[in-house]
Amino acid sequence: MSKIKLNEKQYSKLLETLFTEEEKNLDNYKAPFTSEDFIDWVNSEFDLDFLKIVRAELDSRIDFLEKVIGMATRKEIKGFKRY
Repeated sequence: MSKIKLNEKQYSKLLETLFTEEEKNLDNYKAPFTSEDFIDWVNSEFDLDFLKIVRAELDSRIDFLEKVIGMATRKEIKGFKRY
């Protein structure tokens, strides 16, 4: 894995391009790569530690989304209240 060194000016310009108002609106969001690009990248990667980190991040994101979906679609059962 290569390390990229940025000076302060380059870093601030990168942050500006990453966090523009246009990208904050998810209706207009376009991913910088396709799912096929991601699969090709995974298939071409040979660093096990890095792949394990990516897997852990993906698993945590999947768990978070499943939890949010579960809370959003939960229905209250009215017959079992005790008060």
